[in-house]
Amino acid sequence: MKRILMFSHSYVPDIRIDKEVKALFEEGYEIYFICSAKGKGQISKYYKKVFFVPLTRMQKAFIPFSFRKAKKKYQEIIREISPNILHAHDLMAANIALKVKPKNTKFIYEDHEVWELIKKLELKEKQNILKIPLRIYQFLAVKYLTKRIMKKADLNIVVQRHWIDFYKKRGIKENKIISIENFSSREMIEEALSEAKFIDEFIQNDPRKKLVHSSRSSKPSDDYLRNITTFAEAVNELENWVMVIFGPVDEKFEKLGVKFLPPRNVLEYLASCSKCDVMINPLVINERIHYCSPNRLYEATALGLRVFSPKAQAFYENFDDMLIWFDPKITKKEIVKILQNIDEYPTKKEIQEYSKKHHNWDNEVIKLIESYKTIEIEIKNFTRN
Repeated sequence: MKRILMFSHSYVPDIRIDKEVKALFEEGYEIYFICSAKGKGQISKYYKKVFFVPLTRMQKAFIPFSFRKAKKKYQEIIREISPNILHAHDLMAANIALKVKPKNTKFIYEDHEVWELIKKLELKEKQNILKIPLRIYQFLAVKYLTKRIMKKADLNIVVQRHWIDFYKKRGIKENKIISIENFSSREMIEEALSEAKFIDEFIQNDPRKKLVHSSRSSKPSDDYLRNITTFAEAVNELENWVMVIFGPVDEKFEKLGVKFLPPRNVLEYLASCSKCDVMINPLVINERIHYCSPNRLYEATALGLRVFSPKAQAFYENFDDMLIWFDPKITKKEIVKILQNIDEYPTKKEIQEYSKKHHNWDNEVIKLIESYKTIEIEIKNFTRN
């Protein structure tokens, strides 16, 4: 049996990782997973076993000499299952996994973010003076570790094709990188569309049209990556519209008429979104956004939702005129006009058909399967020699 040990500093379930695990399981692989904790939702049945190894704040911050306990636990698990391939899904976990990788075990690094750009943005946007030295250190550490890990990896996976050029400029060989976009799973979308029991009562019963936020984690006031203020003000002027956010209540936006609903697992969230009219993806335009590949955009369009989005380079390349593009300086008046004339934009059927044609996860994940088969051949050749 071909055994894979995956790593993440985050939680399980994870949409992206679970989709890959399913595809690999169907190819005959046995998959084990090390992550920090269990989040909302069910753990995928395709894992052979899940291990929980929480990483400390110091380990996540890449502080030297903080990894001893995590390394020891990782080593114990590696000895227990004897994996053929290690597959790390983020820089934090990869930093530890690479330290304990057995000599002849293959190593895959998958970058779900561009960590260098995230830390650069945090250094610029988060203005806590006391934390500036730490943020400078983290930025430099991430820049160094990303390059080191990607050079040592047998394969690097990124979630957006423009990242390949980004990393080529940093000295990573192009033949060691593949891109696998965050296209949504048709199986998950079909389940969300068919399960009425998952839909929130407010979504079902409130007669107003609904603009739903694409993020379901932090308070809008604390989110420096997204800005919904103008949209909330515009929706508040329309009696037949309401903005909906799944997440913690934010008093500032509650006063603007925003309806906050309790956080849901992904399937329940998507089922509820499917009964909304428009989704807003209010990412602020910055250096990083042109390298983003948000799950929510692919999920929303697969559901047939109209979507407000800034016109980032990769977004436009992937969605053409299927989204409602907005300029960062869009006014309240302009938003009101769009919502009042929302039926002039692509229909649910048109959006879903576009999604099925252009954003097929089953075709995309073939690149992962083919790469794994290539690595398998390398392992067999090495064993023979």
